[in-house]
Amino acid sequence: MVKVGGSLQERGELLRRVCSLLRSLSEEYDLLVVPGGGRLADAVRELQRRLGFSEEAAHWMAILGMEAYGILLRELLGWRCTTSLKEVRGGTVLLPFSELRRERGLERSWRLTSDSIAAWVCGKVGCRRLVLVKGVEGIREGGRIRRTITTAELRERRPPEVDPLLADFLERGRITCWVVGGRGVEGLGEVLKGGEALGTRIVPVVE
Repeated sequence: MVKVGGSLQERGELLRRVCSLLRSLSEEYDLLVVPGGGRLADAVRELQRRLGFSEEAAHWMAILGMEAYGILLRELLGWRCTTSLKEVRGGTVLLPFSELRRERGLERSWRLTSDSIAAWVCGKVGCRRLVLVKGVEGIREGGRIRRTITTAELRERRPPEVDPLLADFLERGRITCWVVGGRGVEGLGEVLKGGEALGTRIVPVVE
């Protein structure tokens, strides 16, 4: 499964390259894409800052921003959209609002963003590999990209490249996750085969 980050809205050439690669890979793999939030979610943050409405309201507005981006991805990919995990099949973009509304146990705040939502979806459909395509090359530490990091380290260090609840969902679903961007997207095929890619691999620590 792949989350196409909202930050790619600002990098049109990279976004088109990612979509072209996903179209090609969908001939071999059943791919599900979850959209990020990006500029649309940022607009909600700014509006909340100015008007002071609740975290829950901001959460749902940001989810609708993900859906708007998902409609754009559908057009760029030439795939179908679905609002139901029961209708997921190869070459699908998920619009997550309806599924999230039905899930009572999830936090409704800015701590739960598209990274964790993608991991939650992974767990629901039984997928064990998740690729987060972002506008960054991976998770940095001391100026360098970490090639591998555990969910325990992720929870302790709280790097800004991913949201703070991601580790919980990766552990819950026993999901290995890659954070890639730029040159790393060329390795999407290798990741789907169980190989490596330029970027950071996040390994779940499960007792």
